[in-house]
Amino acid sequence: AVVSTQSTGKGIMEEHKKASKFQRFMHYYTRYHNHEMSHKLEEPLLSTAKMKSIALSSAAEGDADTDTSFIENSVKELLKARRVLRSSYPYGYYLQDGIHRKVLFESMQRELEVTTETLSQMVARAYLRTPKAKIIDTAQVLQQSRLKFVDAVANGLIPSELAMVTERRKLLKRM
Repeated sequence: AVVSTQSTGKGIMEEHKKASKFQRFMHYYTRYHNHEMSHKLEEPLLSTAKMKSIALSSAAEGDADTDTSFIENSVKELLKARRVLRSSYPYGYYLQDGIHRKVLFESMQRELEVTTETLSQMVARAYLRTPKAKIIDTAQVLQQSRLKFVDAVANGLIPSELAMVTERRKLLKRM
């Protein structure tokens, strides 16, 4: 009876490990899939952004500030961020748990997601309700966040300053 209890305990532990691995995989896959679907839903915004720009330009006849390219630029930035986020989930899946790099990666990823969703809420409407300056600011913050995230991943999730110091040390060692 003791052997069957031990083997049952091992079986339960194995089932728990399998379930945990599956749940982890599903989390990353679901996030990947959500960003893929959001990208597909937001892609048509490029054409509607052009129409919104034309409508705003004609409504603002005689206004000195009739530049409406901010709408199209914001949608383009939104789509770039969606592509980066979509690609970040397979990368994050393979990062080792519990290390500083994973924590930094997830923090930067979360920051990028929050800003992406904020901009999406601003531009993915039939009528713009958010002031032009706020849309432009949010698109710029999103661009900075996206570039910082891509740069960090490209440098092995080491902050840029540390990467530069590390590179200098390598160069000095070669000399």
